[in-house]
Amino acid sequence: MFPNLEAEIARKKLSNAICSKACGISEKSFSNKRTGKTEFLLSEMIILKNSFFPECSLEYLFGETADNEKNGGD
Repeated sequence: MFPNLEAEIARKKLSNAICSKACGISEKSFSNKRTGKTEFLLSEMIILKNSFFPECSLEYLFGETADNEKNGGD
């Protein structure tokens, strides 16, 4: 669903447990959001970006197509 987010999570070797804890949600909820079963809240997107990917823009992380541009003006 979010190929750039998936790539960055893999690159930094982050787990669902770590990411879900930062967002204050369950691992299952985070997994559902990663796979597109449910939607990320804007607050969760901002937490993930600021906590783990400050070098990336929200547009890059949560774009629905793979993109090589990490800082799309954010």
